Amino acid sequence: MKGNKKVNLLPVEIKNKYINKYLIYAAAAICGAFVIALSVQYINIGVLSHSIHTMQQKNERFNEEKSKMEQLQKKITEHREFLDSYRDGKFPFSDFMRDLELSRPYSVSIISVDSKDRLVNEGVPEKKEEIEQKEEKTEPEETENSENTDNPEESEQPKEPEAKIEYQKDLADEEITVRGYGTNQEDISKFIYAITNLGYIKSAKITAIEQRELEGNLVNIFEISVVGGALN
Repeated sequence: MKGNKKVNLLPVEIKNKYINKYLIYAAAAICGAFVIALSVQYINIGVLSHSIHTMQQKNERFNEEKSKMEQLQKKITEHREFLDSYRDGKFPFSDFMRDLELSRPYSVSIISVDSKDRLVNEGVPEKKEEIEQKEEKTEPEETENSENTDNPEESEQPKEPEAKIEYQKDLADEEITVRGYGTNQEDISKFIYAITNLGYIKSAKITAIEQRELEGNLVNIFEISVVGGALN
């Protein structure tokens, strides 16, 4: 039976029912795909927004740190310029005192640092003779104070301000004497060698060294004479 065609004999209502069912399935699939696509887009937008916010915060912190670093660098530059202008052609006394302390071994102590006119004095442990002299001077002062208490009018008089000696002179090309003592001769030698090799020291020589007993222990007391120059 050639040329026979299949004929759908189902009623039109049933045909429409199946067609509507397939259309609903197709529409649901399309809506589902659309919802999934929108959800993915929203998720991507959320992740991107969070990344942008995080990058903005990091950028703000970076700018703050950069600003602080620039201000700090500016202060350091200004400080260096001030020190360079101050040290220009002058003996760097503050550096010298710092280097003395940094070069000093634990077993070595510095007694004093004096210039020729004795403007510089560290005021470290005084010698026994100096202490005795001060005690002798304080005795007549105490008697004078006791006499002044008998006359209240005299005691009420304002005291004269004490003279304060300060270091103001430039010590370039001046002789500076460093006195100290130590219990270890090797440490003393290292200390003296370190001083003589400072860049702003023109010359150095040991002027005295002797062994004495201090508080029941034998110590080596030394004296170094150095001539300083300007810091280049």
